[in-house]
Amino acid sequence: FGGVALSGWPLVEPTCLKIRVLREAGVWLPIKGGGGFGCRNSFAAIKRDIDKYVAAGANALDVGTVAMVRPFFLQPAISYARKALGNGPSIPRRRAQIPLWAG
Repeated sequence: FGGVALSGWPLVEPTCLKIRVLREAGVWLPIKGGGGFGCRNSFAAIKRDIDKYVAAGANALDVGTVAMVRPFFLQPAISYARKALGNGPSIPRRRAQIPLWAG
């Protein structure tokens, strides 16, 4: 509203960097990556962006733009992401140490 926003493929690199930083800091909670990978003009480029998110440590991907801008890539992107995430990082099963009440 009245400001400047970043959208599309320029989000891929900075978002993947943030995910990597979180993983390197020891964050083990699931991370959903998203932003920009549906804005590419070829499916090969979309696959490279999905691979970047998975390599950074994302456990899931958020599809939005690809459904609106490139709907013909939606199903192939989902199928490819499912396969790529099957080899992604696993989440250790343990309870989160998050306080339920801070007061």
